[in-house]
Formats: sequence, structure tokens, C-alpha cells
Amino acid sequence: MASTDGVSYQIYESYYHKAKAAEAAGKPAQAREFYLLASESLLRAARNVGGEMKRAMMRRADRLQLLADYMTVLAKTKEPADTSQSAPAPGKGARESASRSDESETIWLRSPKPDVYFDDVAGLADVKESVRKRVILPRLHPEIYDAYQRKVGGGILLYGPPGTGKTLIAKAIATEIDAEFFSVRCSDIVGKYFGEAEKNVKSLFATARAAGSSILFFDEFEALAAHRGGSSTVMNRLVPELLSQIDGFSVSDGGSLLFLAATNRPWDIDSAFLRPPRLTEKIYVGLPDLEARMYLIRKIIGPIPHDEDMDMGQIGELTEGYSAADVVELCETMKDGPIKRSIERNDGWLSNVGREDAEGALARVPSSVQKKDIDAIRRWESQRNR
Repeated sequence: MASTDGVSYQIYESYYHKAKAAEAAGKPAQAREFYLLASESLLRAARNVGGEMKRAMMRRADRLQLLADYMTVLAKTKEPADTSQSAPAPGKGARESASRSDESETIWLRSPKPDVYFDDVAGLADVKESVRKRVILPRLHPEIYDAYQRKVGGGILLYGPPGTGKTLIAKAIATEIDAEFFSVRCSDIVGKYFGEAEKNVKSLFATARAAGSSILFFDEFEALAAHRGGSSTVMNRLVPELLSQIDGFSVSDGGSLLFLAATNRPWDIDSAFLRPPRLTEKIYVGLPDLEARMYLIRKIIGPIPHDEDMDMGQIGELTEGYSAADVVELCETMKDGPIKRSIERNDGWLSNVGREDAEGALARVPSSVQKKDIDAIRRWESQRNR
């Protein structure tokens, strides 16, 4: 679930967790007070939002009241909450129903707007250009696209090896078009109750539509959009619902809504998602080239104490096959030696990052990218383009 800056919502979360802890500890009277405080805090938070988000908050506040009422009954009978698998005690069914309805609905809150621009993303010039043509230019010049009747709907799939910057690209898109950003994980969608996943999907898309110009970003999308026909009844129900919502999302509000997904395993995604107008654009986010690797090294090592004769170009050449995340980790590891030397001196002197630090880091931080992963992506691309 995405975070929010609202103080009232943070207070609600604190009281809610305290209520759960008290209930688990067999203290229903204490749990009741915390549930009531959580409900009040959530109602206060709901005053500062609107649309589907407000309605979802108010529904949850009502359910917290129901839980508080049950805690009152439980406190009077002095029966701690029973979590065993034996026959339910009188009133237990009401508690399970209340708990279920409270926990089974996710309140979708937009993430803080990313402070990441395309200029902050190393390399990937072809990726940036594809995104500009597909997403940014239509929003900057809608009259020209209308004049040519150029259709620009549909979502985008970013695929490639781990650590290449797919999430960073997604955040940069949100910043460049000034859109609300909803970052979604599989665990946010799939719950433990029958039908919960489908309800969460509907609620998520409704909230994004109510927010106006917005981006729905699904990382590790293959976890939600897996091929149908397996043994998982949850996924077999979820995939059709997700497809239905994406269909409506991609054509609504004149393109102000964007569905964006990222994956390291595109072959695991059900083919129905890959057809227009769903994930119309498939963009490969590959390993950084030499220029991009040197950009990262200079950005991280350049501003800190380092030997003037340090050959960053050579380090860039030695990181062939590294992902962007690998290069960042390498540079951070290069700092460990100078930090240790500076602490040992303990007189305000700062040791430089030098050649030996770079060599040591290269020995400790190999590339995390497997050749078999790259080969698998290439095979998938070849099969898709037949």
C-alpha cells in the first residue's frame, strides 16, 4: 500500500497496529479503545481527500467500529480471541466477519511524487526516446496528435534484466508528465479471502481514475499476470478482471491515465496482456553501455575525496556486463576502505578513494546479471516477432 503524508493517517496506522496487538494478546477492552481511536483518526484523514479514496477510508472506519463493538462483547464475557481450528465460540463468527471485511479492502493512496527526471537516468537514450514519443509528446502537444488522428492509448511494458533501471524510468515518466504515481506490488493485490484480489483490482483502478492524470505502475508484473490454466484458482480469476480493468483504463479520459508494467520475465506474462490496446508498447531496458557506466561512476565518486589520477574510464571498461544497480553497488563498496582509514586516523583527515579501493571493489562485486537471463529475453523477443 502506498504511503501518505497525512498525519491523521499515520496516527490511524499506529492505533490500528496497537489494536491488533492487544487483540492477539487477549486484551479485548484495550483493543476496543485502540480500534475506536483508529476509526476516529481515519475519519479525520478522510476529510482531506475525495472520490474513491475518501469512500474507502470511510468504509474502513465503519468496519473498525464494528470490530470495536465486538471487542466490547468479548470483554464482557472475558473470552480471549480464539485463533484455534476448533469449533467457534458464540459470537466468534461475527468477529471473523468483521476482521475479514476490515482487512480485505486495500485503501489505495498515491505515492509521494517522484523527484526523478530523465536526466537522472544514466544512458538508455533509446528507451527515453520511445517513452517521449509514446507518453510525453502526446500530452504536451495534444492538438497536433488530434489533427493527425494519431491514437496514443495503451500501456507500456518495460522489460529487461534485473537492476537496469526500469523502476527509475517509471518514476521519471511520472515526474516528466506531472502525474500522480501509484506503485503496486503483488502482495497489495492478492489477499487471503475468496474474491479479495478482484475487489482490490477494481478499487485500485477506480482510485486512479478519480485522481485524474495518473500512472499505475506494476513492478514484477509477471507475478500478477501469469498464464491462465494453472492450478491457482485465484490467478485464474484475477487475470480476467485485470484485463477488463486495463481495457477501460487505456481508453478513458483522453489518455490522461497510463498503465505501466515492468518485468524481468516477460515470457511468464499471459499473452492477452501483450496485445493492443493493453501493453501496446514493449520497451527493452538493457544493460548500461560504457558511457552510461562512466556517468554513474563519475556521479558517485567524483564529488568525494579521490585520487586525481584515478582512471574512471578504466573502471567503466572493467564493468562491462554490469547492470546499473551493480555499478552503483561497486562505487559504494569503493568507499569502504577510505572510510575505515579515516576512522582509524580519527583526526579529521579524509582518505582518498584510490586504485586499490577500486580493484578491491571489483573483486568483491561481480556482475549480478546472468547470461542465461539475457539469452532467455532474446529468445522471447525472437518468438514474439515471428
